[in-house]
Amino acid sequence: MASTLVRAQRRSLISRYPVPAFFVIAYAFSWTIGGLLVADRQGALSVPQGLHYVSAFGPALAAFVVTAAVSGPAGLADLWRRIVRADVGGRWWLIGLGVPLAFGLVAIAVYALSNGALPASGLFGRVDYLGDKRRPSAGASIQIGAARPAFAASSRPCIRQSPAKRRLP
Repeated sequence: MASTLVRAQRRSLISRYPVPAFFVIAYAFSWTIGGLLVADRQGALSVPQGLHYVSAFGPALAAFVVTAAVSGPAGLADLWRRIVRADVGGRWWLIGLGVPLAFGLVAIAVYALSNGALPASGLFGRVDYLGDKRRPSAGASIQIGAARPAFAASSRPCIRQSPAKRRLP
């Protein structure tokens, strides 16, 4: 009985504030997975490296949850119909599915030509964009510090004022 009441209250909260609920759910899901990946990189726990692909589905998950809370099963059915409906010709399906596949095959060919062997399939899903946070590089701080004077020396304004709004001295 109590869990039904809690679910109803949660559903009414999402129904009253659907847009903020969407953003909270999307960010919470995606950033939780991102946090797990950072913790894995730090050595605190071990998670599969391919998990970073799942974090991209935070907005889709949020759309389904909010739609279910606001419109119920009829809204979910309508959302699914709009997702899978594609009023495009076969040529665009071929482009949409074929171009990423072609890029992948070109990347494999370039790797094979430059290294003399095909890439190991165990490397699929492995990312290195988090870097090694346990050992910060001194070069990174030097580069950031070196960029500041050049950026500050640029005295051009980002937004130009119209001549009518300029103040005369």
